[in-house]
Amino acid sequence: MSIKTAGLLLQKTPYLGHQTILKVFAPEHGMLTFFAQKISFTPFALIECVYRPQEKEMQKLMDCSLIDPLWNLRQSYDSVLAAGSIAHDLLRTQMPNKKANELFDLTVFYLKKLPIAAE
Repeated sequence: MSIKTAGLLLQKTPYLGHQTILKVFAPEHGMLTFFAQKISFTPFALIECVYRPQEKEMQKLMDCSLIDPLWNLRQSYDSVLAAGSIAHDLLRTQMPNKKANELFDLTVFYLKKLPIAAE
């Protein structure tokens, strides 16, 4: 059985050359950690992940597709800095398998509005 969920890519860490560890904040599943092969997405992108749940903390990502790259967020350094602060707080406070629908929606809303607020 595989699970398909949308999420916000918060962190991408290279691992042993060709592999990557991803931290994704998902509304229904909280903070998810994925072990993936080659992923070309950058942090602060909305993605759709397909994975098979395991007992372990790190899940194996089966498929990943881009929903919204949030390009407007990358227009100014101040916007990226603010998004980094938001990501840091989410990584520090959110737990795996802890539903956070409202927080996810609020985070995506603010990330989309950050470029406008930076002006």
